Amino acid sequence: MLERYAIFGAGQSAQAARRLARHHDLEVVLIDEAGQGDRAVFEAHDLADFDAFIFSPGFAQEHPWRVLAEASGRPCMSELAFAARYWQGKVIAVTGTNGKTTLTGLIDAALKQAGHRSVCAGNIGFPFADAVLTAANHPEAYVVLEVSSFQAELADGLSLDALLWTNFAEDHLDRYGSMIDYFNAKARLFACLKPSGVCVLGAQVADWMEAMHQEFNAYFVAQEDSALLFEIDRSCSFHRYPNSENFTLAAELWWLLGLSSAHLIEAANTFELEPHRL
Repeated sequence: MLERYAIFGAGQSAQAARRLARHHDLEVVLIDEAGQGDRAVFEAHDLADFDAFIFSPGFAQEHPWRVLAEASGRPCMSELAFAARYWQGKVIAVTGTNGKTTLTGLIDAALKQAGHRSVCAGNIGFPFADAVLTAANHPEAYVVLEVSSFQAELADGLSLDALLWTNFAEDHLDRYGSMIDYFNAKARLFACLKPSGVCVLGAQVADWMEAMHQEFNAYFVAQEDSALLFEIDRSCSFHRYPNSENFTLAAELWWLLGLSSAHLIEAANTFELEPHRL
């Protein structure tokens, strides 16, 4: 019997999840309040029609449809977690209030510089589900995922080889109500790390971890005085704050993965920031 999935929303991630589901011969129904899907209504009696539920990032925990689905006991997941089922390679996740897009791009560029297969996906604008359907999906490949707090809420099913968390500051309080709830949404990614996975935190995040008595000890804190900072060109954008902090996280990851620093330095020296991120 075919598995039947309900996909909530009709935006970029929902459409990508539908493409991937159909590629694997799964039955899917797109449910969207604005009428852009197959249905515009979801009620309790509809639960029995589906084996699992995929939510777009815009659906907050208290949304009635999400409350119904989660109470059913059936699997509820993000597009990222759904796509992870079909990804063959390694997964590096990058999150943070600021800097995650730049760091995601730098890591991807450096991996390619080192001769690895790599692709950026996630909140950066290219859904993970679409990346899975490309030639980039290979056992030897890396995907570098930019992960927002909204996506992290339903991250169960992601299996991470590495997690980088750049920083943590006030944001999205219209959704979370408190800094603690916002922090806890992102912190769900810790549970997605493989036993062999590595975790690198910005100093600010490590301070929050300590203040909240988070029982997660297997992490490394990026050092602001990384020796590699002195090896990149002084004209390079990563030589200056705040992007120097991004570079130190990447440098720590490079050391943990046993990769050559020369490729990271070359990627940093040639990396072009988007104009609004200068």
